[in-house]
Amino acid sequence: MSFIEQLKLLVRIDALIQRKGTGTAEELAKLLQISRRNVFYYLDKLKELGAEIAFCTMRQSYVYVDDQRPSISFIPSNEAEQIQGGNFFLENFSGVQSSCIAPSYF
Repeated sequence: MSFIEQLKLLVRIDALIQRKGTGTAEELAKLLQISRRNVFYYLDKLKELGAEIAFCTMRQSYVYVDDQRPSISFIPSNEAEQIQGGNFFLENFSGVQSSCIAPSYF
């Protein structure tokens, strides 16, 4: 399974946990078409990302403890808030564009 497929699976499990609709480990494995052992592998990965996950016997579903979700991101959240994108570039480097224009003889 590729990295992207694994990431998509983590996001899908996260969504199911948020809805409190995972069911038991066996039911989740059947739903995701993976083994029961892989269910626990992915739950451990979510825990490594900062999630506190427990099984609720009343709901028969995995849930986030205190609604503490994992952070699935390649950029730390404190740095993501500081990214200003294209506006910053255009405001501070507007002269760069004119130097990148092809000469008229092309």
